Amino acid sequence: MKTKHSVFVFSLLLLFVSCSERDISDNEKKQALDDYTICNQIADEWLNQLDSSDYSHLLSVELPDGYKDNNFEEKTLALINEAQKVYGKINNRKFIGAHFWSGNKLITYAPNLEYKNLTHIDAKKSPDGFYIVKPRYFGLSSYRQMFFGYPKGKLVILMYQSSPTNKSYAEESLTLWYNPQGTWQVLDYKIADEI
Repeated sequence: MKTKHSVFVFSLLLLFVSCSERDISDNEKKQALDDYTICNQIADEWLNQLDSSDYSHLLSVELPDGYKDNNFEEKTLALINEAQKVYGKINNRKFIGAHFWSGNKLITYAPNLEYKNLTHIDAKKSPDGFYIVKPRYFGLSSYRQMFFGYPKGKLVILMYQSSPTNKSYAEESLTLWYNPQGTWQVLDYKIADEI
């Protein structure tokens, strides 16, 4: 577990080598924190339901018109089956960071990085945990490529380190979208050895 944890922390830290804390206004930080507060509450409730349903809660995800393909339910059932067999119940999870997409800017919030991890790669910790991630870190030429296939509008991706029953370590992500009705909704959930 320590090796996977170290690899994950190192890859997250590499992300910050190509980051800067410049170009994020106080208003953007306030909006991101407001969005985080709301999305975190939704995520906590949604993940609790996911945990208590043995992943069956994934069937409750409702995609907007035009984003659900013909095999959506079949793919979801396959994901549920795989998660049950490979990972099992999640014993605990720890928030590690969030990406906020406003439609034209990606802001990353990772407030709990340890200084000792940053010194290994000569990166500077942002005092407030906010970073601008350059798209090339993700192997992309623009931020829009990162969210291709998602509905237009604000998106938040919450990231977690988890301890499942059947493995010593996993990573989870939960994507939420601010829909035209003015509410946040879960669009996507992933669990993997590394995300």
